[in-house]
Amino acid sequence: SNWSMKAINAPYGWQYQSLMKSVNVGILDTGFDSDAEDLKGRLTVLGENSEDTDHGSHIAGIIGANSTNKEGVAGLAPKVSMYGVCEEKHTSIYSIMTNLHILNEQGCKIINLSIGSDELSFAATEGNTNAKNAIRRMSKLLAYSISKFKHPSLLVASSGNANAFKYIQVDDAFYGYKKLVKKDGKKGFYDDRGEWNRYNAKIYSDQLKGDCDAYWNIF
Repeated sequence: SNWSMKAINAPYGWQYQSLMKSVNVGILDTGFDSDAEDLKGRLTVLGENSEDTDHGSHIAGIIGANSTNKEGVAGLAPKVSMYGVCEEKHTSIYSIMTNLHILNEQGCKIINLSIGSDELSFAATEGNTNAKNAIRRMSKLLAYSISKFKHPSLLVASSGNANAFKYIQVDDAFYGYKKLVKKDGKKGFYDDRGEWNRYNAKIYSDQLKGDCDAYWNIF
């Protein structure tokens, strides 16, 4: 089922594959399964890979999965050459900048970043000053770093999936809010020291939906 490709009328473009030229596309994500039958020979992993290959492989498939092997799905642009760089969770802005330059030096004219900072974006949307200032600082760092690219690159960033989560207000949190997650079947959150705290409705405020303003995205 390739419903998503039909929804954006990709099959119309596929009629012109013989006229298309290959282009290098960079993917900054989790690890990649470059041996998957839909990605084999189409995706090169630069640097160390990760055991967590689900999301990165999923994104690579959307972009350039084999469209002629009658397996899996068809990628949007089957003629692209993909290069993946593993960006582990809880990374730093400096790691992101380094990996962007690695992909740019590889000649990637398009770089996809399906990554975000949901908790930070949510806090900024709710008006937390620390979160707003942090995003502004990181955005300026990114803009400066990108201005030093050797080759032109178009960056494509997700607007985030913050609305998939719920949050609570935590007074002593630097950004004011924490994402609610489950651990051992119990709801809780990780404080600013990385320690687990169980959610207690009597102590903490009501759960808030994660609606986010896409403006508050470091990208």
